[in-house]
Parts: sequence; C-alpha cells; structure tokens
Amino acid sequence: SINQVRNLSKLNFINQPSDLLLPSLLLFISLILFNTFLKLFTITFSNYVKASVGHQISKVAYKKIIYSNYEYQINTSSTKIIDNFYVSLGASLANIDSFLDAIRSLFTLILITITLFIINKEITLCIFLVSGLTYISTAITKNKILARNGRILKISVKKQTDLIQESWGYKKNI
Repeated sequence: SINQVRNLSKLNFINQPSDLLLPSLLLFISLILFNTFLKLFTITFSNYVKASVGHQISKVAYKKIIYSNYEYQINTSSTKIIDNFYVSLGASLANIDSFLDAIRSLFTLILITITLFIINKEITLCIFLVSGLTYISTAITKNKILARNGRILKISVKKQTDLIQESWGYKKNI
C-alpha cells in the first residue's frame, strides 16, 4: 500500500501529499456513481426479467384454462383457479428474484474480492479463511440443532397422534 503511494508520487502532477486529495476524491466519487448506475441497472433488469417471465407464465396458464375441457371448467371454481394461479405466480416470481439476487451478490463478491486482492493478498486470504471457517462452523451447528429439533418434533407429533387416537377410541389395549 505504501509502495503504491510512492509510485503515485513519481507522477509529475503530484508533488505534495495534499495533491492526492483531489484525484482521490474524484476517483471515489466516480466509483460511487458507477456503483449507483450498476445497482440501478441490475434492479431494472431484474424487474424486467420478472415481468417478462410473469407475463409468459400468465399467458400459458390462461391458454391452458381457456382450452381445458368443459367438464373441468364446470367442476372447478374460478375463484379457486385464480387463487391458485396468483399463489403459484407469486412463488415463481419470488424464486426468480432470489436467483437474480444471488447472481447480483455473487458478482459483487467477485468484484470486492478482486479489489481486496489488488490491495493486499495476505489480509484478503485471512479474511476469507476466517469467514469461511465461521460459515462452516455455523452451518454445522445449525444443522445439528435442526436435526435435534426435527427428532423432538417427530416424537411430539407421534405422542400427540397416539393421544388423539386413544381419546377417540381408535387405539385399544389388548
């Protein structure tokens, strides 16, 4: 980092450390503007993709319902069809949004990692090592807790089911 500043000081227009202030400020402002533009572009693109996919799914569902046989249309409530459609469409769009958000986050992580490697490789490796170990240990602990809670829930549900069956007379002592 200090070597990089010394290399910058060899430039002709930088004679004093205070001369670095304006170029640093301009670089910082331009990076903020670029980041803002990139965020706005990715949000707009994400909304466009969701709207496009939602529109296509709606068209396919509408055609399936319109061209379904007469018995299906008579026996099925239109309220139920519309309700199921909106629930399914909402879930599909939420999954698409999560996928696009994951891609956006991965892209941001790659850019941050590249920048950190340019600044200092050793610190970057330490950060990723500590973060990775923390993530792995947290995931292992979480999985153990979930497995234990799942076993407890399974036993509780079995006991509740047995109790209900006994109270209704389905289970008899022989």
